[in-house]
Amino acid sequence: MLRAALIAALVVVTPASADLWTPPPPLGSPSPPTPDTPASPNPDRRGLEGGPRDGRPERAFTLTVVVDPACAETPAVVQDALAFARTHADVAVRILLATRPARSHEGMRPLVVAAETGVTVTRAPGAVRRLAPPALPAVYLEDRRGHAARATGRPPLETLWRVVSRGAGS
Repeated sequence: MLRAALIAALVVVTPASADLWTPPPPLGSPSPPTPDTPASPNPDRRGLEGGPRDGRPERAFTLTVVVDPACAETPAVVQDALAFARTHADVAVRILLATRPARSHEGMRPLVVAAETGVTVTRAPGAVRRLAPPALPAVYLEDRRGHAARATGRPPLETLWRVVSRGAGS
């Protein structure tokens, strides 16, 4: 009930839309993860974002931002994601490009800055298709157990964080 109230507040207060979301299972996964077996926060690229292969502990949450580099909202959404990551050390951030990168320097600047800070920025059409964003930009926040929320536009990330982190505690 509380989650539904937070989602309703998101829709009323911001120009973004949001909903609770069940992430699709990774390819080749016959069944969803059980509560005792956490899912990888980034099934498409295991080990690249705080996973066991790079020596850092796996992050508890993943913030996935799907953007169109030519969209006017992209720089603000990417900056919001970077600011959010700086204040939440247990969140891995990845940025997926829904289209080919623009040739303009203004459109690419926030994506280059994100990549320079260690955020994975990639064009992954298959991952974007699996996420099936209803509109762009789209933001997905999920924990290792599959509790997730998604939003489109420029949502308040702290509100999404509260929705997902409360679900993670249950």
